[in-house]
Amino acid sequence: ADLVFNSTQALNQLNEIIHPAVRKDFQNWMASQQGQIVFKEAAIIFEHGLEQELDAVWVVDAPAELRIARVMSRSDLTRKQVEQRIANQLSPATYLSKAAFVIQNDDLHPIIPQLIHALKSLEK
Repeated sequence: ADLVFNSTQALNQLNEIIHPAVRKDFQNWMASQQGQIVFKEAAIIFEHGLEQELDAVWVVDAPAELRIARVMSRSDLTRKQVEQRIANQLSPATYLSKAAFVIQNDDLHPIIPQLIHALKSLEK
């Protein structure tokens, strides 16, 4: 992580190795699913053009400070390390502008009602 999040070249090389394998694995998994709706979780959808393979992109959003605190608490990373990782992603504003639906995960808005509303919007 220290290498790839401090070197654009190393990060790009890693992504060129990882993403084709993850894409193939997801396609295999998706082919085995029977449901009408399949979700794909990915942190860097737009950075790698993955949105072209999807019908819609839902973005889960939270305030920056809350996101940083959550990552630090679950991953034992420093603030600087988390900020370095965030710096390699598109801005939240970019994600929000491209989202078909936004789920607020800010500890103020219950998530389940938002998901129900989003799922119902697919029925229209």
